[in-house]
Amino acid sequence: LDVAPNENVTHDTDTNATVSFLLGKSKASKDIKQTVTQLRGSERTTPTSTKEFQNGEITYENYNDIGLSLEFLNETVDCIHLYNETKYTDFTPFPRGQRIVPPFDIDFAKDAAKDVVSKLGEPTSKGGTGVQIFIVYEMLGIKISFNA
Repeated sequence: LDVAPNENVTHDTDTNATVSFLLGKSKASKDIKQTVTQLRGSERTTPTSTKEFQNGEITYENYNDIGLSLEFLNETVDCIHLYNETKYTDFTPFPRGQRIVPPFDIDFAKDAAKDVVSKLGEPTSKGGTGVQIFIVYEMLGIKISFNA
């Protein structure tokens, strides 16, 4: 699940909120560290790995052990990637629990594309080929990729 910023999306910083409130936060934000700490259940806040693209303009901080990747554009969270599938990546599934839940009440363990469409309605666009398909909800600022 990719979550990108959109002015029509409201972000709640309550601990029962989704991780989407991190959108627009600076790389140095204490909210990022607190969220990682809460998801990991430890004080360790360093990413598993960091990757830079376009001369450092785009940076990914990957937290493989909690199924989370933060994409920074010019040092600001521009997109949040949550992982459920472990077959094609070295990420563990994003934890679903009482403290932080995935955006829009999407259940990574159970929801297929048709389930997401029933929750969110028809997507703005959809596509993909073979084992990788995606749906996009532009007004919500999200793109969801599925492995078929």
